[in-house]
Amino acid sequence: MDRLTYRKITKSELYLILICIFFVIMFIIMTGLYVSSYFQSKVTDNGKSKVIDNGKSKVIEDVCTSDFCKFEAGSILRSINFQTDPCENFYEFVCGNYFKYETLNGEYINPAEILPNYKYLLAKKVLEKSDEKDDPPFANKVRKYYKSCLNSYEIKSAISNFLNLSYLDKWPVVQNETLNSTIEEAIVFGIFNDGTGLLFQILFRQSLFYVKIGSTTVKSKVLSDRFFHMRRYGISMTYILKMLGMDVKSSKNIIEEISNFEISLNQIQKRKWKQENINLTVSQLQKECSEINWKFLFQHIFKYLGPPFNEKNTTVRIFNINYIHLLCNLIKNTERRIIYNALLWNSFVPHLVIFDDKFRDMLSTTWHYFRYYSKRMKYKDQTLKWKNCINYMRRYIELGLHHMIIKSLNPKKLVKEVKNYAKQISDSLKEIFSEVEWINGEIKRGMKDKLNNIHYSIGYSNGYMNMEFLKKIFDNIIITDNYVQNILSLNRQWLYDMTFNTPLIVEYYETTVFDPFGLTPIFIDFETGGQIAIPLGWMFSPYYVFGMPQYLNYGGIFTVISHEFSHGFQDSFSLIRTFGNLQNKTKIGKKFLQLIFEFDRRKNCLINQYSKFPIEGNLTVNGSNTFNDNFADNSGILVAFRAYDKYIKENGEEPKLPGLNYTNKQMFFIRYAEMWCETNDVQVKRIPTKHSPSIYRVVGPLMNLPEFSETFNCVPTSYMNPEKKCNVWR
Repeated sequence: MDRLTYRKITKSELYLILICIFFVIMFIIMTGLYVSSYFQSKVTDNGKSKVIDNGKSKVIEDVCTSDFCKFEAGSILRSINFQTDPCENFYEFVCGNYFKYETLNGEYINPAEILPNYKYLLAKKVLEKSDEKDDPPFANKVRKYYKSCLNSYEIKSAISNFLNLSYLDKWPVVQNETLNSTIEEAIVFGIFNDGTGLLFQILFRQSLFYVKIGSTTVKSKVLSDRFFHMRRYGISMTYILKMLGMDVKSSKNIIEEISNFEISLNQIQKRKWKQENINLTVSQLQKECSEINWKFLFQHIFKYLGPPFNEKNTTVRIFNINYIHLLCNLIKNTERRIIYNALLWNSFVPHLVIFDDKFRDMLSTTWHYFRYYSKRMKYKDQTLKWKNCINYMRRYIELGLHHMIIKSLNPKKLVKEVKNYAKQISDSLKEIFSEVEWINGEIKRGMKDKLNNIHYSIGYSNGYMNMEFLKKIFDNIIITDNYVQNILSLNRQWLYDMTFNTPLIVEYYETTVFDPFGLTPIFIDFETGGQIAIPLGWMFSPYYVFGMPQYLNYGGIFTVISHEFSHGFQDSFSLIRTFGNLQNKTKIGKKFLQLIFEFDRRKNCLINQYSKFPIEGNLTVNGSNTFNDNFADNSGILVAFRAYDKYIKENGEEPKLPGLNYTNKQMFFIRYAEMWCETNDVQVKRIPTKHSPSIYRVVGPLMNLPEFSETFNCVPTSYMNPEKKCNVWR
């Protein structure tokens, strides 16, 4: 190899090198200025990136880097299993890693189960902050009620409080002890404090009392099975008596006495009683059943309510007098002490769960035993005191809490947007109906008329923000630092208004139609219309987030609302009913058979398709039982995708989420599937229900939708793109 030789650089070469370096530096500077100017000219509008070009706004592809977009991207990325081909199993692709990160006592969890936590956190925030000038006048009462719950006592002290504040003797009363209270007082205690109406239920409207057949604490099947159900039921009673310091022998006797009385009572109540509605005076009723002091009972009711009892103006309407006769015969042959103990136990059960975590855990496994179980009995995981105190708020106090949460959210913009979604869905369905070839023109007009008569309530009803209405409710409510006293006071006020302030109660029910933080959207079908309610509590991720790229909301809450709309057209008879008021019924009547045949052909296709989906072992989905929701799922995703496709054609492509290099349409489907992610062992629990397991609420509708396969380029041989598709409206 030759040695390298070097020579000295000439002056002219040196000048040339310096000139080149200068131009390179100038190029870097100019490029930096251009890029800086470019980004400074960008304007962000509702998650879309825009570039100002000669005074015109042009949407470009970009990445949304807001905190909300980062959060949503993280949530999706955490669940996606990138090892799965979307065309082979889209549910596994989107949700494959979900169960690795989301656990709840190792079993049941999905986005809908997590949703209530938003309410709890929002409620905690408004309840634990200090009173402010712009707070409603009643906010202090709601917060004081909450604080009294946090400071509440153990079971023994709670029962003592209930008894003392209600002027009742001790409980329970054992054999050979003197009973100083009456069963009439115990009956009234139950009426005012959430008992089932063990002996009988009493409803009252001023001077008219309705006496109806009562209900045992637990269901008939429990009382008829001494060897299993009754033993499990007795465990909860044993625990309470132990907390009161009762010895084992006395406790066993009390439980046996109460159980035997309820078994005998159930034998009477479970008969098929015919409604008679006989009106009697108090004196006449006393002659029919002398074992109960009816006059004293009604006097005691009015003592609770406030106004004096006027016997002459009081009418008692008896559901069935023969029931009263048999009941009185049972009372005659039963020791009063036992009836008293049973009545108070019946009334204590709904309340004691708030005072003791272990007792609530016991009832969480047997909540379905009870006649009128409380949702508080159902959840064994709620060991946080603040969470239970929020969960236990009811009626007026819950109404006030909901007002405070809604006000803190200021949700007018998001409610307006979701209402606009509902309108788009109605318009999209009309377009789809117009294109359906197998439905004739008269029927289509009827279907469109029905669509026009499907009304929707979004977010919350007016009563929650009506200050005049709220003031009328809270002006008469007194809240103290004593939690038990607050429970009794609120129950008393509720029954007072039910009895003497009917217009207020009517307004309460009419203006608070649905729970704004309820767990599920609701559809009520009418022959010529319907009613849809989408609670505010549903407007959280992954269903809806205000201001996000629209593929997330169209794939989320938009499909949920589309699903609810679709329930109005889920069978051939619902289609036929839609033109019940149209003219020329005899003409269109000839096409009934054709319509029924075509609809049923599509129905059977879905039934057969879903019935082949495996669950576990030899078990498969019951396509017939799950048809209504399978139909609504298939219809809903078609409507939502069609609407989103129209949206991006009119508004242009939207920014991507960080880390997710998918098209807008692909993100629409990813969001749809994300709503149904859940842990694996939930699937088996879903067998007896009217809903398919979540995996098939994703893959079923999407494998039937050609637009999905086009979006993900799924070849015809792939699982998600079968040759035979079940089309709902095509």
